[in-house]
Amino acid sequence: MATQICVHCDFPGDGNCSVCHGRGSIAGNQVPAASVALVESLSCPACGGNGHCQACAGLGEVEVGGEGD
Repeated sequence: MATQICVHCDFPGDGNCSVCHGRGSIAGNQVPAASVALVESLSCPACGGNGHCQACAGLGEVEVGGEGD
């Protein structure tokens, strides 16, 4: 199978989560409806705290096409 650059990464092909920019956490004040007590930081809800793009698992590329292509 062929691969192509993942366009869902923070920057296409870098493998970082586009929500937290690869940090794995976001500031509590960036979360809508977060209480004042959560201003420190929260685990990123998109990547679960690992900082990796969910579409490509942090590899920066995705497989395209099917078997035999």
